[in-house]
Amino acid sequence: MNDIIFDFLKVSRPDNCGRMISDIWNYSYEKIETTHNYIQWLFPLFERSAFSTDAPILTVDLAEQIYADEICKSSLNRSLSLMRSFYGNNSHWANPSDHNLLRITRILKSSALLLGKACSIEFYKFIMLRCNELEFKPLTTTIDYWNEATTVTLAQYRA
Repeated sequence: MNDIIFDFLKVSRPDNCGRMISDIWNYSYEKIETTHNYIQWLFPLFERSAFSTDAPILTVDLAEQIYADEICKSSLNRSLSLMRSFYGNNSHWANPSDHNLLRITRILKSSALLLGKACSIEFYKFIMLRCNELEFKPLTTTIDYWNEATTVTLAQYRA
């Protein structure tokens, strides 16, 4: 089942809901906000999602495959651009209890693992700048999660 993520990121296979990654890239901001089972596909992790338990999870081999594949990396970067646009053009998420703060943690961690720390830190800086623009101060625990997410590496998951 794990190769589903690889094929999904390569734009050659739909997710478990029949969506191609390109379908998600074309979501309206409203659909990005109200749909809750796509983020795990755009930004996979080693840990199972509590909110989408049927989404596949990474293995070390799969993560290394994704990291080495230019199409997968291009898809991840395009997904990052989508989410950057979403957070840049909306302010409702700037709330200490909003579910988007968890999404941001996932995006930071997945991008650190699959695109590299620099990419994750760039997204983190964007989010912090946006928080500042919105005069939103995330909780210290949220910022701690975000900071930790930018530091993960594939080496941590290798046995």
